[in-house]
Parts: sequence; structure tokens; C-alpha cells
Amino acid sequence: MTLKISCRYFASSFFHIKLAEPFFYQQCSIPVFEGLFPTVHDRVVQSLLYRFAQWHALAKLRIHSESTVTFLQETFKNLSQNLRKFRRDTCDAFNTMELPKERAARQRRVTQRSESSAAPLESSGAKTKKFNLETYKFHSMGDYVRTIKLFGMTDSFTTQTVCICYVSTVHLKLSLVRASLHTGL
Repeated sequence: MTLKISCRYFASSFFHIKLAEPFFYQQCSIPVFEGLFPTVHDRVVQSLLYRFAQWHALAKLRIHSESTVTFLQETFKNLSQNLRKFRRDTCDAFNTMELPKERAARQRRVTQRSESSAAPLESSGAKTKKFNLETYKFHSMGDYVRTIKLFGMTDSFTTQTVCICYVSTVHLKLSLVRASLHTGL
């Protein structure tokens, strides 16, 4: 028996990752971030990354039991506490600014708005960016346990089913119209 070992390399830029690859990078993120921050903040970041990986692994289980759902709920509570600590302690310790790409896009929008109306122009400097926990993404994470209890595993439902039904209905109608044209009805 031959054992094959493969090594995956990181992309040269995180933004060029294919959609199928994020899980690989999520597993590797803890050692990558290790030591990037001062010791106090590094512990907070490492703990947060671990809790995110733990929550994600539990949320994406294909089979759930009462104990895994309870553990997911406890993990979410711990993750929420870590996120609030990260926002309160770590985020406030660093001055983060928007990227040059974001700044250029904002300036283009401002220019387009100023051409269409007589609104005052905003400053052209980079804006300060703050970590925002008040987004739908973070809000909906608390609903996973209830959703799993109601509907089962999270990959057992999708909007794609609706699309497939709609496409099938359209194809059925088209075939009925073609059949009536051929039969002369």
C-alpha cells in the first residue's frame, strides 16, 4: 500500500481563492494569524478563530443529535462573548482605515452623486473603519439552533429547489404549447 501525501499551497492573494477552497483556509487560519498581534490581542484573536471554526463545524454537521445541538448553542454563546470582547478590546486598540480600492469606489460614487445634484462633496481622505457586529450575518447566527431543530441540517434546504420547480414549470408549459402547435389544437 502506497501512502500519497499532498501539500496545498496558499494562493498568492487571499482575494483570489476559489469558492470551493474557503474551508481549507478556515482550518489553516489559526497558525497563520499566530503572532501577528501583541500578546494580549493575539490570545483574543486565536480564541475567536477557534470558536468560529468550532461553531462552523457544528453548524454544518450532516447529522445532529440533541447533544450536538446543545453544544452548538453553547458554542454560539462562547463565540458571541469572544466577538464582543474582540470588538471592545482588540478593535479599539487599532486604527483601521478603508482600503485604497474602497476609497476609490467611494469617491466615484460621490462624484456621480455630485454631478446629478448640488450635494456637498465629502472629504477625499480614507475613512476610519470599525468592526460592526450589527449586521444580518452576525444576527442570523443565533437562529441556527432553532432552524436546525425545525428543519434539520442546514444543507437540507435551499432556494435552488424553488428555481428548479420554476424552470420545470416553464419547460412543461413550453412543451405543451409545442405539442398543441404540432397537433393543431
